[in-house]
Amino acid sequence: MDCNLNNILKYSDSPYKMSGYYDTLLQCNLIPKNDINETILSNYKKLQQKRKNDISNEIVILALGDISLTRDIEKYNIKNDKGQFIHPFKYVKKYLRDSDITIGNLETLITTKGSPYSLKSPELQFRSLPSSINSLLDSGINIVNISNNHCNDFNKKGIIDSAKYIKNVGIDVIGLKDNIIDEINSYKIFHIKGIKICFIGITRPFKKLKNLNIINILDNNNKNIINLIKNKRNEVDILIVSIHWGTEYSFTKDKYQDKTSDLLIDNGVDIILGHHPHTIQKTEIKYSRINKNHFGYVFYSLGNFVFDSHVKKSGVRNTFILKIIIDTNILKDIINKKIIKNIKQNSIRFEYLPCIIYPNKGFSPMSVKKSYQTIYPKLYTKKADDLYKYIKCAKTSSCKEGFTNKNYNVLNHTNFNYKLILIPICVLILFIIIKTYKLQIKV
Repeated sequence: MDCNLNNILKYSDSPYKMSGYYDTLLQCNLIPKNDINETILSNYKKLQQKRKNDISNEIVILALGDISLTRDIEKYNIKNDKGQFIHPFKYVKKYLRDSDITIGNLETLITTKGSPYSLKSPELQFRSLPSSINSLLDSGINIVNISNNHCNDFNKKGIIDSAKYIKNVGIDVIGLKDNIIDEINSYKIFHIKGIKICFIGITRPFKKLKNLNIINILDNNNKNIINLIKNKRNEVDILIVSIHWGTEYSFTKDKYQDKTSDLLIDNGVDIILGHHPHTIQKTEIKYSRINKNHFGYVFYSLGNFVFDSHVKKSGVRNTFILKIIIDTNILKDIINKKIIKNIKQNSIRFEYLPCIIYPNKGFSPMSVKKSYQTIYPKLYTKKADDLYKYIKCAKTSSCKEGFTNKNYNVLNHTNFNYKLILIPICVLILFIIIKTYKLQIKV
């Protein structure tokens, strides 16, 4: 058996990914014998209990962009942590745990089952090792949407096994149609502090998903999804939809996003969380064309969050954590008085924590601010775009600059160019010398 690490890492570039060579990795002692870290699972359960016991007057929901735990991300975690997957959310988990609900768009399967959808484009087959579930548990994420263009990468068997695995550790799954798997629905309703909040996961009809009848797909018919939305609107106080749509690498909404967001808000959706473009897109408030008293908030794209984008495109390494803060007292007052059963502007507010994804840190996001801000994050920054230079070494987990520095200070890490200070200092010193010399001549 070949246990050479460099050869093992190449498995991630195959259509079968690392998961297809699970037994080899296990025998070579490159992944843990027990996929689920019991300490991490125990801490996750304690966090869930803490969330239930919170009696504050606010509900905090954190929303994240695209999450993938395969390709170069699993290479990094195998090489640096023997597949424990503690690194992906290492620098932001303190924020992600500080919530009632943290939702992410999981754009990878977590399974060893299923066969590749295609053998022609292995770099576009997303499947992660079972131990990658530790990163989600460690981060405090407690709900994921799995309806997207990569959910069918390992066919129906891969989707179902992945959904079961995630649900079995206590993380809620949305995006599957009802009755496909016991205890997993196309939606999830949370009962928190007297408020009912519903999350529905859907995707636009990507070519890969054609004839796939187990995922929530918003196709030309729309009837099933819209009926689901209408039904849940009547049951809950807040209705949130996580949707996979848009044009990749674009900073602006496309016609489909514009048309679909109108449709969703017309039927009672309060907040739309968009994914797929891999960049941050703008947000806006939209009013229903049917009920002028109803409006919704549209976040067209939250960008990447943990994702190893290799393209040299602007904005793919800029990201943020969206914080949705709901004042339960005000919302209950609205509901009890039966004014309008939807989210009013004075009962909800949004805050944002800008982050940057660092390839030389295993494509982990790191905050660039010490606390949340009320200003919507920049769609792209030069600092994030400059990190493209680390992509090549990230593929082999061989980046030298701070790649294994355990004392890494996230907030102080700026890739600072000291020439920016040295040049003016040198000019100032030269000016003083010339000035002094002229004074000596006069004397």
